[in-house]
Amino acid sequence: SVIFEAGGKKIVFSGDLGSGYSRLTGLPDIPQKADALFIEATYADDRHSLNFKDYEVFRKDLIKSVSKGKTVWIPALAFNRTQKVLYEINLMQKEGLLSKDIPVYSVSPSANVMNALYQKEALEKSGGWFLPEVYNGGSVLPKGLRQQMVRGYDAQMILLSASGDMDYGMSEKLAPVMLAKKDVSVMIVNYVSPQSAAARLLSGEYKSKIKSKALVKKYDIFSDHPDFSGISRWLENQDKDAFIYIIHSSRQNSLNMKKLLEDAGRSNASVALERRKITI
Repeated sequence: SVIFEAGGKKIVFSGDLGSGYSRLTGLPDIPQKADALFIEATYADDRHSLNFKDYEVFRKDLIKSVSKGKTVWIPALAFNRTQKVLYEINLMQKEGLLSKDIPVYSVSPSANVMNALYQKEALEKSGGWFLPEVYNGGSVLPKGLRQQMVRGYDAQMILLSASGDMDYGMSEKLAPVMLAKKDVSVMIVNYVSPQSAAARLLSGEYKSKIKSKALVKKYDIFSDHPDFSGISRWLENQDKDAFIYIIHSSRQNSLNMKKLLEDAGRSNASVALERRKITI
């Protein structure tokens, strides 16, 4: 989050707050009291059904696919999402749940730059980014991670590529290749926009010249967004009359978030799509 002062007023922009279930960072910090807050509302549910046990679902499915000789394709956001998934694979290797001989590829140049920054922080321990157990482990990346392009996709591997929506970059190019294979499991770890290829694939509305034969499943535990209970915790230092501006969301979710805030006694909330003139 970003906090700044202007004209004697204090303003907070939330950014992606995190779900609170990150093995890397844990719960987001609660900001100091401000005059106005611009908050995300990617999810406007009253309460998600997420809990740490959901990591076990991801682990069991990954182990099952690997044990059957399948390639696992994980289209993921280059920043933070890829690193969270790689850290989970790292933990699985350390716990003996996943063989270090299974090749793990990260093919996004942007993600690999971020991988290096995360790894540097884990080793140097200079920024206080992570939970203590991450620093104690000494690495956020799995053993034998190959940060390079893949020449062929016939051999078994775990493959991470940028663009979790499958609409851009390498993921868009990989989709017709991977989805045509019945020996591929696709593990979607992002929120995906309703119009995206990934969302259409999950809903059964994906249309392509190539029929999808791959197993596809979504895992919300890697989310970078809180439910309303998480938002409420993040706002607990704020006065009830603090101005709240709802951003980074669909119109419907923004309106849902506004109602939840109003029900909680926070009447001074506005939706970005309303384009209201505001005075703080």
